[in-house]
Amino acid sequence: MLLSACSVIVLLSTSASINTPLNLAVMSLERYVAICFPLHHVQLCTVNRGYIALALVWLIGLLPGISDISITYAYGPPGYFQGYFNCRRSLFIILPSQNIKQLVFNAVYFSSIWAVVIYTYLQILITARKATSDKSSASKGQRTILLHGVQLILSMSFFIFPLTEYLFQGQTLLPIRHVRFFNYYVTMVLPRCLTPLIYGVRDENFKKHLKVYLSSCRKKVQPLQSN
Repeated sequence: MLLSACSVIVLLSTSASINTPLNLAVMSLERYVAICFPLHHVQLCTVNRGYIALALVWLIGLLPGISDISITYAYGPPGYFQGYFNCRRSLFIILPSQNIKQLVFNAVYFSSIWAVVIYTYLQILITARKATSDKSSASKGQRTILLHGVQLILSMSFFIFPLTEYLFQGQTLLPIRHVRFFNYYVTMVLPRCLTPLIYGVRDENFKKHLKVYLSSCRKKVQPLQSN
């Protein structure tokens, strides 16, 4: 496709990949405030602050993609964005310094998110042990943060994407396609599906309708008899 159109797709897909762990960190902080500071939860976690957090998450997610596309536009060959290519992110990495930039960003980014998740989990754990009442809420908070940790590990699994492709270099095209297909679902689709799926199943109203839908799917559909 046209590289200028590819840049929009790469920008959105890259920011979506970065947003997933950031959302987990923000949700962990919300659980931390709800359990460790329950009296201040209503004042701290307002709808307007939720919008601000959402805007910051998208801003941070867009920055790496915008910087790479801007560098490519500034230092790329003339007419580069008018060319047609197989769309991929590597097309926007044209300087060695961009790889270093990405490495530094990933190190700071994931270490910060892990620090938030671990800190909030430990604080909730301490609060749960001290609590004489409402232990169920603290226990649910612990399980939520642990779940976020599992999702964060899955989100970080996209680091194995280049490694698996490197290991299969020199193979025929068919195995490489299978590896890319597997990587796509494990590193891209699965981490993003877990949060809405788990929180949806935990919702009683959603769970009720889901059971009705699943039970109706068991019935075999008989085709109409043609005259």
